[in-house]
Formats: sequence, C-alpha cells, structure tokens
Amino acid sequence: GHGIVLNHDIDLRLFMQHWHYGFCVQEEAKSGVRTSLQFFDRDGTAVHKVYVTNKTDRAKFDALLEKYTAPDQTTNIDIVPPAPRLSDRPDTDIDTAGFLTHWDTLQDTHDFFGLLNTFGVSRQQAMRLAEGAFTRRIAPATLRTMLEAASTSGTPIMCFVGNAGCIQIHTGTVKKLKEVGPWFNILDPGFNLHLREDAIAEAWAVRKPTRDGDVNSIEIYDSEGFCFVQFFGERKPKKPELEAWREILNKLPTLANSGAAA
Repeated sequence: GHGIVLNHDIDLRLFMQHWHYGFCVQEEAKSGVRTSLQFFDRDGTAVHKVYVTNKTDRAKFDALLEKYTAPDQTTNIDIVPPAPRLSDRPDTDIDTAGFLTHWDTLQDTHDFFGLLNTFGVSRQQAMRLAEGAFTRRIAPATLRTMLEAASTSGTPIMCFVGNAGCIQIHTGTVKKLKEVGPWFNILDPGFNLHLREDAIAEAWAVRKPTRDGDVNSIEIYDSEGFCFVQFFGERKPKKPELEAWREILNKLPTLANSGAAA
C-alpha cells in the first residue's frame, strides 16, 4: 500500500512494499546519545529515518516503541541482493515519433510515468530520446548555479528526493548554501539537503506540457540510471509556472556533444 505524511513543512509519499525492516537505533554523537527509527528495504537499502529531537514528546515516543517492539529480537535477517536494473530496450525498437507525439499531449506531470510505461521506455532513456525537443542535457555543476540563483532571487522551488520506498518533497525558498567536500548542502531551518555532486552522472533540463502550460524541471541521474532528485519551481494547480524559475533554467548552458554518450 501507499502512505502519505502531509503538513505545511513535510510532504512524504511512502511505498510500503519496500519497507521490510525497522529498528530503533541509539548511537553516540557529539551531543550525546542520538535515537532514531530506521527503516530498510529487503536488500538492506535505507528507506527512511526519523530522529528524536529536543522537541520530541519522549513519553509518546517510548510508548510507540513499546507497542511496536517485535517479540522476536534475533539478529538473523534475510538480506536479498538488489534486483538488477533492467536493461533499456534498443532505441531502434522504440516508436520514438509516437513517443514524442504523446509527450507533446501530456495534460499533467503525473501522466509522464504512464507515458514511459506505454512506450516501454526507461526514464533516463526518455531524456535522450527527447533531446532537442523536450529535454536538454546540462552539466552537473550547473545544478549549483541553479540553486545559487534561486537563493539570490528568492525564487521558491520544489525539490523531490526519493528511493524506491519513500519520496520526500520540499517546497519553499533556499537560503544557506554550503559546500562540504563532495557534498553541496542546503542548510536552512526547515530544509536540509545534502547532495553528493560526484554521484551525478547526468543532469537534464526537462519540459513537460500540461493543461496549465509548460512545466520545466531539472532531473538528476546517478550512474545506475536512477533519478534521485528533481527540482521544479514552486507550483500551484491551475496556475502557470513561475516566470522567475524559467529565467533561471534558461540561463543554464546546454552541455555540448551530449548525444555522443548514448
């Protein structure tokens, strides 16, 4: 089944078929003992973690823990190897013209997943097939340029970060940006993002038509072809996209020779 956690600051979409193991973890940190609930997929991949803070109602937390502590506390866990990524179908097997025609008639960004399924196209492959029409490749380093421009201009954005079991969506402005080693971070009170820049294999600027006008985004892929973060301008239903967001994206240079790596 699916779960949703939704309030002003948190928007989580949970895909419970990927939640297989849960633990209460206590670990030593500089500030003392840090307590968390941590959930994992059957292949050992971390799905979601919830940390106790100084605002946590510990009595309720402890009662929750007591209620859901498993009677079996043995340490034997069956971890299965991750499923191999399905290979893309050859481009020549795909009705690219039909795919692009249907892309052009999208009514909602949520219809994109159905479009991929209909034509048997992987998400990353779709980026390549639509290059020059609906997508353009950008350098991974320009992601930082985008965030700095959004911060400077005060343009509110939407950020989607996900794995198979959980997608977290944040909406709002970004202010404090900081580089720490390979990580580029957003360190705002209500928005903490730690982005591993050296994990970015491809970055794409993407245009999707909708009944409310075009919606533009940045999609970030790792070396496995997984889209692990997406950025949009803040959007409200039935309202056109923020012009300030489009201006930021339009200034990001297209990466040359992007077709050569197909």
